[in-house]
Amino acid sequence: MSAATDTLDRRAHWEEVYLEKEEPRLSWHQDDPQLSFDLVTKVCPRGGRVLDVGGGTSLLGSRLATSGHAVIVVDLSGAALRRAQERAGAARGQIRWLVADVCGQSWSVDELVDVWHDRAVFHFLTDPDDRRDYVARAARSVRPGGHAVVAAFALDGPEQCSGLQVQRYDARALAAAFGPDFTLVESQREVHTTPWSSQQPFVYAVLQRA
Repeated sequence: MSAATDTLDRRAHWEEVYLEKEEPRLSWHQDDPQLSFDLVTKVCPRGGRVLDVGGGTSLLGSRLATSGHAVIVVDLSGAALRRAQERAGAARGQIRWLVADVCGQSWSVDELVDVWHDRAVFHFLTDPDDRRDYVARAARSVRPGGHAVVAAFALDGPEQCSGLQVQRYDARALAAAFGPDFTLVESQREVHTTPWSSQQPFVYAVLQRA
């Protein structure tokens, strides 16, 4: 399968998900992305530049924009970003919205970012080539000394999500996946409660760009 075909397949899948399901039916939905906000703002003061990868309909981008950060939200699904803009309210105009595949070749940030944030994208990359493309894009996008805040299903987390297989991690394995360009500086565990009260353990890794 070519990279272009793979991107189209991924995009079609996530467009269908967001066109068919509102937030209460999305297992990863959070009313308040507090841990992501805390970890990002800990390493990125007001005025810093944040790229939220796979932002979906999350309110993280609007919270960061309201707190004075420069924010880019990227997602494969245009339907997701349209809903995210509606949810962002007055903050929507402060955010750059980008429909793109983080593993694709058709986009790039026009300025290095201070933080690359990803909650629940990386664990969907079960193909080693996709993981390499993702890590290479992160390394090109984050300024030296900047950070990546990446959350994925923990080792005791689900084996599937949204009908797709996932790759589970602990903090050490996440750091190893990002290779020599990033160093693990902090990790946290969060047990996410889905809208229907099941539990999904996540591991969050804060990685510093070399």
